[in-house]
Amino acid sequence: MAHFKFQIDSEPPAPFKIAVLNDPLINSSTIIYASTTDKTSGVDHYVLQIDFQNPLTILPAILEQGYVLPPQEPGKHSIVLQAFDKAGNGTVALADITSASLPAPIITFYSPRLNNNDILLIKGHSVPNTFVSLWVQKDSADINKYSFKADESGNFIYVGVKRVKAGTYQLWAQAMNDGGLKSAFSAPITIAVDQSLFF
Repeated sequence: MAHFKFQIDSEPPAPFKIAVLNDPLINSSTIIYASTTDKTSGVDHYVLQIDFQNPLTILPAILEQGYVLPPQEPGKHSIVLQAFDKAGNGTVALADITSASLPAPIITFYSPRLNNNDILLIKGHSVPNTFVSLWVQKDSADINKYSFKADESGNFIYVGVKRVKAGTYQLWAQAMNDGGLKSAFSAPITIAVDQSLFF
C-alpha cells in the first residue's frame, strides 16, 4: 500500500512591496507592479482596494506585467493589496499614490447678479478638447451637472436650458481628458438672482 504525505498550507505568501509608476508625461494612468511567492500551494490571486472602493480581484501574471489602475480623482489615495495562496492564506502590502491632474478650468465670464427669469450664461477656458462638467446648485437644493466639450483653443460656453429663479447659485467646473485624467475643481463662483419687480 502506498503512503502519501499531506502537507497543510498554513503559511501566507512571502512579504512583498508595491511598485508604483505615476508619470503623467508618459501616461495619464497610474500603473502598479507586484510579485510574491508561496512555497507550499502557490499564489492564487490578489485583491486590490483603493481607499474605500469596491475590491478588485487580479491575477498574478497581470500584476507582474503592470496593472493600470482605474482613473481616480486628483490627489492622494491609499492602496491595500492582498496576495492569497491557494489555501486562502493572505499577505498584505500597502502603498500611497498621488493621482495626476489636469489644470482646473477657469470661469472667465459670468454675471454676478441676475434677475428672476434671466438666462444663465457662463464662459470659461480649459485644456483644449477636454470634457468640462459644470455643477450648479441653487441655495441648498440638489446639485445639477451639465457636461460639454472645450474647443481646440480650450474655450467653452454654457447657456442655461432653464431660466433662473430668485435665490443664490453656486457654480464650479472640472475637466477630464479622453484618457480619464481629471482636473481639480475650479474656484466656485456665486451668482445672486433677484426677484423681478415686474411679472
